Amino acid sequence: MCHSRNRYHLGVTVTRKFILLGACVVALAHAATAHAQSSINPDISLIGDVRAHWNNNELDGSSDRLNLDLEEGELAIQGYLNPYSRGDVFLAFLPDGGAEIEELYITFTRGLPLGMSVKAGQYLLDFGKINMLHPHAYSFIVRPLASDMFFGDEGLRDVGVKVSLPIPTGNIATTISADVLKGGFLASEEADGGTAEAGTPNERAFAGRWSSFVTLGEFTSLSLGATTVTGVPEEGTRRWIWGGDVKLRWKPDRYRSFTVIGEYFGNRQPIDVLEPAPPGQSAGLSHAGEEHEYLNRHGVFGYIDYQFRQRFNTGAMGDWVQGSESETETFWRAGAFAGFAPVEETSLLRLLVAYNKDVATDQEYWSGILQLVFSLGPHKPHAF
Repeated sequence: MCHSRNRYHLGVTVTRKFILLGACVVALAHAATAHAQSSINPDISLIGDVRAHWNNNELDGSSDRLNLDLEEGELAIQGYLNPYSRGDVFLAFLPDGGAEIEELYITFTRGLPLGMSVKAGQYLLDFGKINMLHPHAYSFIVRPLASDMFFGDEGLRDVGVKVSLPIPTGNIATTISADVLKGGFLASEEADGGTAEAGTPNERAFAGRWSSFVTLGEFTSLSLGATTVTGVPEEGTRRWIWGGDVKLRWKPDRYRSFTVIGEYFGNRQPIDVLEPAPPGQSAGLSHAGEEHEYLNRHGVFGYIDYQFRQRFNTGAMGDWVQGSESETETFWRAGAFAGFAPVEETSLLRLLVAYNKDVATDQEYWSGILQLVFSLGPHKPHAF
């Protein structure tokens, strides 16, 4: 009788353990399912860029007064489609009420041979250190002169497919990449007698990049890169864009950092093909004849940025570029900037004071820009 009672209690205990174990399995499965379902919901962010600016350029109609502008509103939709790929969409809302797709692409980050990654869609090309950044991420506020002149207001972007491959080079992390591009940044418009006829590139464009990263010490790193882009704006011509970049960074903790970045830009194109316009628009084209001469132009840009007490930063920037009319025409800018994050990285106040030789008016003048950037969502204007 005693043995039967013991077997009964043992059976009840084992049954309870199996029930408890089953409940745990069900709970874990439910949690995993909930996580899997939530992981496909993208991160949605909205970033606003409001500016007040002033200059004393006498040929500028807005000089000698404070001007207020909404520079842009950006909607970012980002998330993983599955463990092997992610999607990124950036929409720009402009002050005139218009909207455009800045970037829309998918990236396959895992599961490919040799550690390759593939990006496809419309995206900012991996040209130097600045081109892939959106303007709200510039600590110096303004787009570099050479980038603005060679690439247009929106930077060097196009529809294409990019393949990146890590190269084993010992302690130096090296990556090479190649892009096959639509060539939209080469699109131009032919003017004849006051009428314009749209033209398109007759070949695909291509880009290639090499970049290396090395740790110099416990808190210091150095990265180097070089990029080449080429395409055919029209029959019988070819445009080349090339550049080199260097970045040195010291970051002992999250509260302090010191960054130095330098970039060189080169551009070779037919002299009768003017600057590329942003997507959806066309640049002017004026033929001088059937024979095409080429104009080689160069530009440089650099800045230093010191972050301290986590929420403060200050630095200096400068750039120089040759003009579109001749190699002897040059423009430049030098300035100092400072930034403050009142509430960590969700909002930023930035100030830039610069002395300029203007591309549009060929005048030398002072300018000042005060920028307020704020973010709703996980995509921040600046990451500490």
